[in-house]
Amino acid sequence: MKKILYILPVLALFVGINGCSDNDFATLYPDPSKTSTVSCEKLMTGVFYSALTYTKPTRDGIEYLNLTIYGMNSQTVGYVNNGYTFRIGSAPDTRWKDFYKTVAQFRMLEDTYGKLDDAGKKDNEIFVLLAEVFVYEQLQQMVDVFGDMPFSTAGTLAIAGDAVTSKPTYDKAEDIYTTMLDRLGAINTRLAALQTAGLSTIAQNYLPKQDYICNGDLVAWQRFANSLRLRVALRVASNGSLTSKAQGVLKEVIENPGANPVIESNAQNILIAADNDGFDPHLDESGSHGIRDAYEADDGRNQTAPQALLDELTGDPRLSIMFKQKGGIYRGMKYDENESQQGIDLRDKLYSVVDSATFGWNSKYPGILVTAAEVSFIKAEAFNNAWASGSAENAFKEAVTQSVEFYFYLNSLSSYRTPATVPTPAEVTTFADGLWNNTSLYADNATAIGTQKWIHFSLILQREAWAELRRTALPVLTFQDIPDARAFNLPVDRFMYPESEYLYNKANYPADASRNAVTENKRKLFWAKPAGWYQTIPQVAP
Repeated sequence: MKKILYILPVLALFVGINGCSDNDFATLYPDPSKTSTVSCEKLMTGVFYSALTYTKPTRDGIEYLNLTIYGMNSQTVGYVNNGYTFRIGSAPDTRWKDFYKTVAQFRMLEDTYGKLDDAGKKDNEIFVLLAEVFVYEQLQQMVDVFGDMPFSTAGTLAIAGDAVTSKPTYDKAEDIYTTMLDRLGAINTRLAALQTAGLSTIAQNYLPKQDYICNGDLVAWQRFANSLRLRVALRVASNGSLTSKAQGVLKEVIENPGANPVIESNAQNILIAADNDGFDPHLDESGSHGIRDAYEADDGRNQTAPQALLDELTGDPRLSIMFKQKGGIYRGMKYDENESQQGIDLRDKLYSVVDSATFGWNSKYPGILVTAAEVSFIKAEAFNNAWASGSAENAFKEAVTQSVEFYFYLNSLSSYRTPATVPTPAEVTTFADGLWNNTSLYADNATAIGTQKWIHFSLILQREAWAELRRTALPVLTFQDIPDARAFNLPVDRFMYPESEYLYNKANYPADASRNAVTENKRKLFWAKPAGWYQTIPQVAP
């Protein structure tokens, strides 16, 4: 069997990352529903590949979700202050449909595995476990924005062959988060046991060839599973019915690193790298130059800097590789600007924009799943809230340092311009040290943690920035309240369900779900901050 993975050399500071070729996959690993030959290792790769739009930088993922929805709602992208700013288009519906393709692939893998004899199951268990971790990475994104949704009974149509009995019931969001917390813990334990016992020869042969995420490194998969478990736990640790359980999980994982390895350095980040054999982040399956076209769409508005983010980046070593100056200064779009003046300034290109070398024209920009900085920020918050024992200060400074390193790593991948000079370790340490206990910058250290986490997510994982804002309201953001009867004037709290769910799965459609965007997009999820996560000012007159 041809190996579809390639190792991309990177700077000595970081580990080599494996990439998957779109062209190779299409040839070697066709859609299992269209072939009579399926196997667990290929179905695992099929699960990974089914979500490629949302794991590598594509136009559908970046423009229609990250920038125009997640980014605007989290104020990590500049936007025009009008009554249509937060209009939700069809992207959530597409995301819903695509997610259930991933679930269907996973159910086929489960079904194929379930039909094997004991020897076959021993050979193939690892493929099911790794696919399950990946599915939870995608599921977490979905339940964070939709709330209750089908999962436990979803994706069985291709197996059952009965459209009526295959219509899935909705699981409560609380149950989905509970399942992820429990199963990710169990998978970590099982991965450790498999390493002790040793994989079968068949599994050893196939796994490195089929796993384009971690190249068959089971310790890396443990770090992935446990870091994801921390992300899920933090999401429900502050508000709602799962706080006790979530705080217990945070304590369990953080205080027992030997049994629960997590991502601790940028060399361990879970990334999907671009390579030179067809996996080009500028090229979508549609032929679109994905990441570049996403930023340059709508006359370049998608790459305009938000002033709130620029303000927080003052004196930050990341600023110069995140945004470009205009007229010798950094100037972003503000929440208190008038729409008419914004239009003039956009026309005259007076706003700072996202750095094209680091982002839009970076042909080596990777798909980013989990980073070390995120894990360190989670530790910092857990320590600061006494959910686990440790130094919040040390974890916070480590997180900031890792974030700075990672942004400069992204910049270093680009061949569009000469990479920027990397700040020295001493310079980064001085910068990170100056952020802690700094009352001139932050009201308290909780605000420091939340703000710096928001900065880290701002241009790489906007969905996480938005989710954390809804949970903590940190940093405090202000939006202009422009009256609009269609509820497009202010940030939303969740996505409403696709119309197709009401039409074709009406018997299971949640009874408390409204089909009116005015109310449904504003319905808070159970883990969100009850009092709201932003403040407003009245509409600014011309």
